[in-house]
Amino acid sequence: MKNKKINIFDYLDFKKFLSDLFEFEKETNDLTLRLFSRQAGFNSHSYFKYIIEGKKTISVSSVFKIAKGFKLSDEESQYLEYLVRFDQAETTEEKNDIYKKIIKVRPKSKFLQIEKDHYILFSKWYIIAIREMTTLPEFKEDYSWIAKNLFPNITRAEAREAVEILLRLQYLKRNEDGKLEQDDKFITTGAEVKSFHVINYHNSLLNLASLSMTETKKEWRDISSLSFVVNKEEFTYIKNKIIDFRREIGQYLKDRQSGMFPEDIKGSEKTLYNLNMQFFNSTKIYWKK
Repeated sequence: MKNKKINIFDYLDFKKFLSDLFEFEKETNDLTLRLFSRQAGFNSHSYFKYIIEGKKTISVSSVFKIAKGFKLSDEESQYLEYLVRFDQAETTEEKNDIYKKIIKVRPKSKFLQIEKDHYILFSKWYIIAIREMTTLPEFKEDYSWIAKNLFPNITRAEAREAVEILLRLQYLKRNEDGKLEQDDKFITTGAEVKSFHVINYHNSLLNLASLSMTETKKEWRDISSLSFVVNKEEFTYIKNKIIDFRREIGQYLKDRQSGMFPEDIKGSEKTLYNLNMQFFNSTKIYWKK
């Protein structure tokens, strides 16, 4: 940590930023909790420590006291407030609104552009869909064709932006002939949703699933549900089976594309599908401590 200057705009976790900044000041300027608390105007020197540890909720007035104690600029103080509000936001909509403000005030850099691209990637369902479209035999790198063949349709400008983002993030690349192709065949969000970016993506897929119930004939889709009571052990068993099934489907398709199956069972006509799986509670979770 020593001699490494701390830049608030490199952070999205305000507690991590405050912890790193305090350690930096402690090593370089002999800052102590008591001295900092006095500079910030806190009555208790342990209050700041509890904030960093997540044991105390930070108020807006405390944000500006901390900014004063660390001598942050107006821009840095505003950014710190956004980070706190982002952390405390209770809904995805609130987080989206604040995150857009965070992106707007952060200095431009290649790293931050990549982070912004990831936000857009998961906020707009069709970007990942376009990445998968490139494996279709009929695919054309024509933005009008892409826009028209997606369901539901998007605009030509949206198709262009999507391809540019996928290229910047290296989810797509150009081969020796200059044609778009993937490095890997599949993108998965993994077994757990860990960020609000991915929550955005799942929400958009749920909306598409709802649309398909009225716009796609039932023989070309499968939407079904079960409701049942389970204990903790049964819940864990079912969740693990879902994880195994998702992996099995992914491996099956990977094997099909690798040529392991006889030619006579391969179809030349392909369509892009989404397989969404949800398993969630409809009451309080009673086994939680």
